[in-house]
Amino acid sequence: LAVVHSAFHLSLLALAASLVLLFANLFVLGAGPFVVGYLSDLFLAAGYERSLQPALAVSILVLLPAIYWYWRSATSLREAENHTG
Repeated sequence: LAVVHSAFHLSLLALAASLVLLFANLFVLGAGPFVVGYLSDLFLAAGYERSLQPALAVSILVLLPAIYWYWRSATSLREAENHTG
């Protein structure tokens, strides 16, 4: 959200922040528990006794590309801000 605040003009700031929060709620809070539960059921069917642990581990691995791309976008925004003065 901090990157959104630094990237948009004040007239579009509320719209941009609300869209980021909307999609974060839809995908992360909405689909996240469903996907972890589905993965847990798959691991349980595969014979894992504690199926929630590998399901959570797999869901954390999905975050690694997201972390990388978020860091890249923040870095490129900072570089563009430095070039424009």
